[in-house]
Amino acid sequence: MAPHRGIFLLLLLLTVGILPAKMLELEKLAKMGVPSGAATHAGNRSFGGRVGLEMRANFQNIPSQRAVWDFPLRTDLSQAAGIRLRYRCENAAQASQFNIYLFVGKTWYATVFSPEADGLWHEQIILKTAFSPEGEPAAWKECQKLRFAIWKGSNQPVIWQVLELEVLNHNCNLALLRGIQAPGTRKETLAYCRHLGEALKISGLLPAVIDEADCAVSILRPYRLVLVPLPSALGNGALNSLQTYQQRGGGKLGLFHTVPPPLAASARFPTGKFTRSSTLISPLAQIVPAKDKLLGAAPFRQQSEALLAVTNVPKDCQTTAWWYDARGQKTPFPAILENAYGFWMTHVYLNQDPEPGARTLVAQLSHFLDGLPAAGAATVLSQTRFAVANARSNNPRLAEAKASLASAEKYFQQGQFSRAYDLSRASAQALQSGFSAVVLSKPREVRGIWSRRLSGLPGKTWAETARILARSGLNTVFPRLPDDLLTAQDLPRHLEAIKYCQAACHEQHLQVHFWLPCLGREDLPEAERQKLAAQHLLQQDAAGQTLPWLCPSQPLNRQRLVQVAVALAQSCEPDGIHLDLIRYPGSNACFCPTCRGAFARFVQRQPQNWPRDVQPGGALHEAWKEFRCRTIASLVGEIRTSVHKIRAKVRVSAAVYPDLASCRQTVGQNWSGWLKDGNVDFVCPMDYRATAGQLAGDLARQVSQVGDPQTLLPGLGVSTARLTLQELSNQIQATRASPVAGFVLFELTPREALELLPALKLR
Repeated sequence: MAPHRGIFLLLLLLTVGILPAKMLELEKLAKMGVPSGAATHAGNRSFGGRVGLEMRANFQNIPSQRAVWDFPLRTDLSQAAGIRLRYRCENAAQASQFNIYLFVGKTWYATVFSPEADGLWHEQIILKTAFSPEGEPAAWKECQKLRFAIWKGSNQPVIWQVLELEVLNHNCNLALLRGIQAPGTRKETLAYCRHLGEALKISGLLPAVIDEADCAVSILRPYRLVLVPLPSALGNGALNSLQTYQQRGGGKLGLFHTVPPPLAASARFPTGKFTRSSTLISPLAQIVPAKDKLLGAAPFRQQSEALLAVTNVPKDCQTTAWWYDARGQKTPFPAILENAYGFWMTHVYLNQDPEPGARTLVAQLSHFLDGLPAAGAATVLSQTRFAVANARSNNPRLAEAKASLASAEKYFQQGQFSRAYDLSRASAQALQSGFSAVVLSKPREVRGIWSRRLSGLPGKTWAETARILARSGLNTVFPRLPDDLLTAQDLPRHLEAIKYCQAACHEQHLQVHFWLPCLGREDLPEAERQKLAAQHLLQQDAAGQTLPWLCPSQPLNRQRLVQVAVALAQSCEPDGIHLDLIRYPGSNACFCPTCRGAFARFVQRQPQNWPRDVQPGGALHEAWKEFRCRTIASLVGEIRTSVHKIRAKVRVSAAVYPDLASCRQTVGQNWSGWLKDGNVDFVCPMDYRATAGQLAGDLARQVSQVGDPQTLLPGLGVSTARLTLQELSNQIQATRASPVAGFVLFELTPREALELLPALKLR
């Protein structure tokens, strides 16, 4: 890959506008790297006179699914904000996934890295909030290694070049505390911390991210304000440290949702009554700043399922934002309360409306922290300088981007930081949209959307929802059926809602494929899961622990699923039945007695050492993987065959993991085999990618793995990847440049239906 001619500008002129904690010396790093798998030794390469790092994944010659490079990184990251890297990739679309890991204590922390696939130099800042532990959380004071990993997507080589790699310090007097020690709340806490981290990063703000294992008064004391995304997840030690920090040190707190009573008392916030959104006259839909309370804030969508309803606001508190419902009406409930000790949001922050949500968050933080607009603008301005300096010279909007950047520089020098921030963002967005050519839709293109709700958009009927979707150019809807639809006898109580949804959609010429949850039952109430466990219908891991997933080897589970699908087809004759969660939860399932017996019959002998014989390295591991795949495949085929016996026109499809090689081994989905054997009519690979380049690579691989590309309907992760309008447009164009059947968007929320889709003008 030849160096881009704009690199000399970036090397000489650009510096990041944040406090550097540790710029890694790439020349030394390359010499200490340890490759494994398909990785060749990391090397140094000169880029415009600067020494960079080059990593090559040799998938064409080495039979390994992953290329890995480990580098020593012995440093204290307990108060780090994250890492920054300037990089470019060659053949990025040929990889199925990129990861960056940090080895902390005895635990690997991982994040997915989403490189641009255009071969240009780019910068990414990855906050610590993006890293999740793959074991028990550890103290970040003991970081030991940094790992880069590329997962195989094809036999083509992939090159990852790094120009700069820096461990970042915070750029504002703000910390974010992650309470992830408790296993029961770890998953949700990690998600809520990511949401807040993403909002701050959009604003150019880099907080110190402190994990509970590192939490101490001495660690918290330097920061003016500490954000706690889920206080109820904290252990007593961290809660005590927060109270001492607040009471003795005068520190401020930003709290979200349920606050343990001692902390709520010391922060002087009232108690709220837990209230489900569904019990209100109209569900919660939006948070609106109170008039003249938050300078620069904006209303933002947040469809919270619950809140802590405060009806009596103390005199020493003020409401800075209110909850509004789906009708657009103001509720009597505060969304954000502020007092002298900090602020409290009466639910978790969901990041469903990134830009305005970030503006409101920064406006609230600015009541306690000085200099946020300057810090945010400096970071975003630095990133934009880098992007403009390395843009292709033939980008149609390069002149516009340069003009916006020049204006941003001027306003920054004048101290008009908010204006500088806005113009920097406008410059970057101009570059991103420069090569977006409109590709017209294909004949018979499926333009679908998944809906988690059987009732349509919050606060709207299905008739209204269907009109909105049809006007936006969609032609297919996948509405999710309730989790408590476990047997055919459960169907009648939901049938009225199901038929109303279908009739409303058909009125607008929208096809309806009902989304049927199959084996995964995590969303069932605990009491219902206990009943299933008592009947020995749930899966077990290798240690014998019960998992909230129905076992696919249990005859009763299979019979019930088939009967539900048949009853649905008989009752309303939908256009399709869409199978979801038709898999194992992972490679550590299912080891229940029923699966053990079924496997023994499959191999015609009893395993001598159960479950060791079927685990990786065991004598029967390959047979075990095949058994799991066949168990799921036969269930899928049984459902389709039974449905087609009574309603031959009902199409049966399934949502599947996108990487065929991986999902065969981990979740038992051999979906190319399903298509070949006629077990399904089409599949929806969940290609939830952050960039269109990576999506294009996925599509090319998937097309090569099936006989008919029209049996592929890729899913685009609009909400999971927080796609911008421009990126969503780019990804739709990628599907149109591929021979696949169309696309299906995840998922139907007000942002997709009321903002993104109308702007796309799909046809």
